[in-house]
Amino acid sequence: MVSVSPAGFNSITIVGVGLIGGSLAAAVHALDGGPYVRGVDVDPGTVRRVLERGFADEALTPDEAEAAGWFRGQDDGLIVLATPASIAEEWLVRLGDAGFAGTVTDVASTKQGVLAAAQSALGTGRFVGGHPMAGSERSGIEAASADLFRGAYYVLTPSHDTDMSVFRKMHRLVTSIGARAVTVDAVAHDEAVAVVSHVPHVAAA
Repeated sequence: MVSVSPAGFNSITIVGVGLIGGSLAAAVHALDGGPYVRGVDVDPGTVRRVLERGFADEALTPDEAEAAGWFRGQDDGLIVLATPASIAEEWLVRLGDAGFAGTVTDVASTKQGVLAAAQSALGTGRFVGGHPMAGSERSGIEAASADLFRGAYYVLTPSHDTDMSVFRKMHRLVTSIGARAVTVDAVAHDEAVAVVSHVPHVAAA
């Protein structure tokens, strides 16, 4: 019997290891008995720093990671797309073409477009949208911290056909890093974000 880490997955590959992705890598990597953590970033300097800071077990650029087989199979693994929504949509197509068989999530602040891309590329049974409500005035891997999500709300936006065992593992991951998991429909999430993001503009006007 294969043991499963406290985070619910045996391996986690994070695409984009800036503030959010780097902090997620750091938080998961710090767990006792946690999963094997991989980092992927287009910037070779960031790839180097995520290893120097001890946030991941391995780190590569996207092409190197694809050549190493990180995006194939791995039905017990998770890929986190810690990128803007438009880039996440491109990555979903790439993962579908590569034959990734595990779970996929994202961290984008809008969910409907990414959900539609996931449905087209992978089917939504093993995709769970995510939006961590955490941040910093700083950005990049140097600002990343294992404590960024502690006490923060982390929104999960499963679809009507998301596999509940997949959702439970995502919920377990979020709570394992000290965040407060909240489940919201993708449409309701985007409507709420639109209202909140417009408040400063309305106030200024």
